[in-house]
Amino acid sequence: MSGESLYLLKELAKWRIEQARNRDIALNFVVRESNLVEIARLKPSNRTELFAIDGITPQEARIHGDALLDIVAQAKKVPKEAYPESIERLTQHPRFKKVSTE
Repeated sequence: MSGESLYLLKELAKWRIEQARNRDIALNFVVRESNLVEIARLKPSNRTELFAIDGITPQEARIHGDALLDIVAQAKKVPKEAYPESIERLTQHPRFKKVSTE
């Protein structure tokens, strides 16, 4: 994940925790973590793009769409210096297959 996506994911997760605490419900009853990852990865800028994300339920998009899109928009304004370092996927590491087959 890019630093920008990681920053956005952190902000989305923080929002989700606040929502769950305020409503006294489990985190996944707000928005599932896999959906937060997809939002952070794809960075939708409107409801159409949000609804098009595989896994986002119409209910999640309807109830939380504006808040999620606001978080994405705010994250896009943050300077790159605030982003955490990108995370390399293990499968993208050049020695992944060699090491895993030893």
